Amino acid sequence: MEQLTSLFAYVERIGEQFHHGYTQGASIRGIARKRRIVCAGMGGSILGAECFQTLALSERIPVHVTIWQTYGLPHEVLALRPLVCCISYSGNTEETLSAFDTARNHSLPLMAFSTDGVLLRKAKNAHVIHPVIPDAIVPRFSVAYMFGFLTGMYDKQSVNPVKLPSALFNGVNPNHIFLAQKQIRKKARAIARVINSTRCLVYTIPALTSLGHVWEINLNETAKTLAFADDIPDTDHHALAALAWQKSVKDFTALVIRGFEESPAMRKRLKLSEQTLRSIGLKTISIQLEGKTIREKILFGLALAQMTGLELAKIKRVNPLETKIQERFKKQLRKP
Repeated sequence: MEQLTSLFAYVERIGEQFHHGYTQGASIRGIARKRRIVCAGMGGSILGAECFQTLALSERIPVHVTIWQTYGLPHEVLALRPLVCCISYSGNTEETLSAFDTARNHSLPLMAFSTDGVLLRKAKNAHVIHPVIPDAIVPRFSVAYMFGFLTGMYDKQSVNPVKLPSALFNGVNPNHIFLAQKQIRKKARAIARVINSTRCLVYTIPALTSLGHVWEINLNETAKTLAFADDIPDTDHHALAALAWQKSVKDFTALVIRGFEESPAMRKRLKLSEQTLRSIGLKTISIQLEGKTIREKILFGLALAQMTGLELAKIKRVNPLETKIQERFKKQLRKP
């Protein structure tokens, strides 16, 4: 219980985490703010970069973000000489270390983000800029910092530096996010009670794939709940057929993330998708993102996902930080 209390308290400071990262990103020096970046990382470590990719597309921030989640780097972008951001919370993720080495071998502009480990040592030895991720217990709880860092680094205000406003950080009011926490936790508790012991299908529109991944990882790792993320409308063209024939459809809960850049056609599609899922017996929860700006909506969705994972862990009486199977897998992977 004490562990859960401290984790809830950490999530409640999500606005502060974003601002900490934003300030650091806005003031970073010694690195060219390239208009094309590749962010390499795995699992919870890459989520902040994915959220920034969503923001960059929505706000038309003039930067092209490629998310890379495997070994090496994509051949098609090497010749374009992008800025490579290698992100590994532990600093020991072998896919991310491979990306770091590939970037070094091609003499690409490079940054490394970690708390410790091999990545941090490699970055120091190679004199690569290496902002240290604040200790967030596990990578999925450091997302707001990383999201803030990249936003600050590429924001119009930081590309052409001006004095940052103290009360309102360019579209994210820290007081708004903080005051909303009780409301967010109440919503999270209600969602967790519906999910309970079921498996989860998380649906978003393509513009919001990053938040689908955030929910998937928090349900998987924090709540030990099997969850899969997919996009509407694509999933309507194939998954409905399988769901309609499932005898155990009541073992699933669908979460539909709403309230983000929905065209009239997409609103109609989402409404009908929810109705269809309910008609075949699937418990379906419509989750409305709240906030005045795109940034606030992303942070709201992030906080709600983290809170829901913790509330569900509490209901199921599981350890939200246990990673025995992942660590055993990584240990086996390191063997020759």
